[in-house]
Amino acid sequence: SVDGLELYMANILDVHELRLGQAGLVLTDPPYEKQYLTLWGELIRFSNEVLVEHGWLLAMSGQRWLPDVFKQMEVAAEKTNMRYCWTLAIHTPGGLSAQGWISRRNSLNTEWKPVLVYSKGTPADWPSGFRDFIVSSGPSKEHHKWGQNSGVFKHMVEMFSEPGTLVCDPFLGGGTTAIAARPTRAFEGFDVNKV
Repeated sequence: SVDGLELYMANILDVHELRLGQAGLVLTDPPYEKQYLTLWGELIRFSNEVLVEHGWLLAMSGQRWLPDVFKQMEVAAEKTNMRYCWTLAIHTPGGLSAQGWISRRNSLNTEWKPVLVYSKGTPADWPSGFRDFIVSSGPSKEHHKWGQNSGVFKHMVEMFSEPGTLVCDPFLGGGTTAIAARPTRAFEGFDVNKV
C-alpha cells in the first residue's frame, strides 16, 4: 500500500467497504464464464455499498451470456439504489474467435465488447463530450491472460471521474484499471488471486 493506492487479495463476496473511503467510480472487467454469472449481482450489491451517491459503475462484459448478465444485475439492482443507464461499445480490432459457441463447425469473430453503465441513484450529469463508442488499439495480455487495453480504461476513467476521485476495481486481474487511474486518481483494487 502506498499513498492513494491500495491493492490486496479479497473476494467481492467478503468486501462491504473500501479501505480508502467511498469510490466515485467502480470500473471493472469481471469473469465472463457461465459459472461466474452470480458475481454480476454481487457487483451491483458491492457497488451500491462502496459508491458515493451519483457514482458510476462501468463493467465490461462478454457477449455470450449477456442476457443472463443483465438479468443478474437487474434482479440485484431492484434491491439497491443502482440504476442501469447505458451500454458502451468498445471496438476491439482483430477480435478474438469464439470457436464453437454457436455451433461446432463455425466460429464467430468478436470485434466489440459491451460495457454496462450503472449509476448509484440518478446520474448527476453525463460526462461532457460523452460518446458510447470507443475504439481500442487492441488487447494487452502483458500482465494478465484476459488483459484489456489500458488506453480504453484510461479514457473511461477520465470520462467518468474527476482527478482525485477514488476508483475501484473488485476484479483487478493484471491491474489494467490501476494503471489507467494512476497517478491522477486514488485507486483501490483487489482480486481473489494474488495481485
